[in-house]
Amino acid sequence: MKWKYFTQSLAKSVRRSSFACPSCGNRKSSVVDRKFIITTLRRCSYCELLFRAPTTSESENRSFYQVGYEQGFTTEIPSKQRLSQLIASEFKGSNKDYSAYINIIRALGIHAGQRLLDFGCSWGYGSWQLRNAGYDVQAFEVSSSRCAFARSELGLNAVETIECIDPPFDCFFSAHVIEHVPSVSRMLTFARRSLRLGGLFVAFTPNGSSLNRQLNPRLWHALWGFVHPQLIDERFCARTLSPDPYLLASRPFSATDIAAWDQKTPTQLSLTGDELLVVLKKCS
Repeated sequence: MKWKYFTQSLAKSVRRSSFACPSCGNRKSSVVDRKFIITTLRRCSYCELLFRAPTTSESENRSFYQVGYEQGFTTEIPSKQRLSQLIASEFKGSNKDYSAYINIIRALGIHAGQRLLDFGCSWGYGSWQLRNAGYDVQAFEVSSSRCAFARSELGLNAVETIECIDPPFDCFFSAHVIEHVPSVSRMLTFARRSLRLGGLFVAFTPNGSSLNRQLNPRLWHALWGFVHPQLIDERFCARTLSPDPYLLASRPFSATDIAAWDQKTPTQLSLTGDELLVVLKKCS
């Protein structure tokens, strides 16, 4: 997979193709970081997204996540025995224990019974926990096999096409998805369109902030690449999320500080950790 990626990137670099921002289409950018000589992380001069170049087309992206994407527990469908164990423990202590995420959602004022879209649910481990916490969950997953497992083995309302998603929602939730999508701007546009007025977009993603890079340069450098074609940071959020109010924070998350956000003004908490929380409130 790495060799195939390298040869494809080399060919695109020679042709000088696939260097436009995948989010806004702007062709002007500056190099921020570099890997393997030919692969760069670039800053779009318009929307300020950090994106990997050469970029991946939407068809290449979809093909990869249908067939090639492997990320351990995240993508590996469990055996019936293992699934029974995970359900019996409510996923507590597993690599995909959503307790911390659920606490943050509650701190933001999203209560049991409200509608939540889990965008990019993989085989359903997070959606199951969100439903178990009392939310009315619809799940979306682009991988046909993982989506089918979420429906058949976990009994989730899971769909694999955007057209089958049934808005409006009180919360548009995604955990480590936004860094993978072919277009961040389209995801945000769809999220805004899917939320009711006053609803919240809640995304967890690797922390691309300048402070995280300064404090943890090696870790930050490892965050982007073939699997993570973009990084989200405070500059992109300030440029793209306005005029709606938004909140940025990083792990370890403080539920108390998050609950204290007035949901009226752009607010930035500590950005020193490795995981970034991005919250957007739909106000119009």
